[in-house]
Parts: sequence; C-alpha cells; structure tokens
Amino acid sequence: MKTSNSMLYLKILYHEELSIILLASLWRYLDGFRNIWLWQTLFW
Repeated sequence: MKTSNSMLYLKILYHEELSIILLASLWRYLDGFRNIWLWQTLFW
C-alpha cells in the first residue's frame, strides 16, 4: 500500500511539474506574441 501511495504521489508531482512547464512556455509564447503586436502597433 505504501509503495503505491508513493508512486501516486510521484505521478502527481510529475504531472504538476509538467503542467507548470507547459504553462510557463505558453506564457512566454504569449508574451512574445504581445511584444510583436506592440511593435507593430507602434510602428504602423
């Protein structure tokens, strides 16, 4: 029982880390997109 519990905990931890990484990359992508949009509006 204890081993399965620790495995489940590791799975949850891994999943959280993955989602955090995905969110961070998505945020950076959106930030870059917003910067491009800002530059376009400034110079058009």
